[in-house]
Amino acid sequence: MYRGPVGAERGNWMRVPEPRHDRTRPRGWLSLFWGAGGKLVVFVTIPFLIISGMAILQQVQADRFDREGIEILAKVVDREVRRSSDDTDYYLTFQVPIPEYSAPIRVRKKVSSSEYAAAPQGSEQPVRYLRSDPRRIEYPLGDNRTTGRSLQILSGIAGIVALALLWWRGMKTNRGMLARRHGDRTGATIREIVERKSSGRATGKGYMVWVTDDGLRGESLDRPIADLERLGVNSRIVIYRRGDDTWWEGDVGPRAYDAGRVPKVPR
Repeated sequence: MYRGPVGAERGNWMRVPEPRHDRTRPRGWLSLFWGAGGKLVVFVTIPFLIISGMAILQQVQADRFDREGIEILAKVVDREVRRSSDDTDYYLTFQVPIPEYSAPIRVRKKVSSSEYAAAPQGSEQPVRYLRSDPRRIEYPLGDNRTTGRSLQILSGIAGIVALALLWWRGMKTNRGMLARRHGDRTGATIREIVERKSSGRATGKGYMVWVTDDGLRGESLDRPIADLERLGVNSRIVIYRRGDDTWWEGDVGPRAYDAGRVPKVPR
């Protein structure tokens, strides 16, 4: 429970309503970051890490083919197209004449549509096989290096997006922390409660829009719409204001109690 005006709150003592939330402690940075959209950073970072790992493995494979790959002409002995409701896959089966083997070996490889079209039945195509593992071939030549570079580009893009989201959401989190620590604790009136939708369907999550006594508009972080509807439109809530930035106390938590800022009362 709020115990009275401190610092910048003294002038607003009569305008500050009773808190209408269940937070009893200041919200930590990580918790606020997650609530302010930090999950988007995680959702982008995970693909970034996966793509980066794939790029590294692809480059390792390319280096291996450069070190021990042996180039040879292989005959296309079978072609296959597999279609599904979502995708179409193309396969070529090569007959590879390995000098160390008494008979050619057959290797099946998934290829792109353009690579499939460029390799008619019975044609001979240049491939590379590994001396230590002849059943592992590279087609077309340099494919591992090209794929690795493409994955590096995708990884770089995902990394830039993740950093941008981290900066964007981190700055928002910092503003909330600063507003709670140094802003003016005052009141505002709820003007609207909005439920978010996905593909036209209600998500059960939403936010509220408030207006301060001097007309400044603010929005809460997303939370269950039922929690917001219990507050109700036109209700008064407690906010922290720092400049034109306003935060609901239910999102950032109450300001930490600092006994050193309370004036001593002589006995």
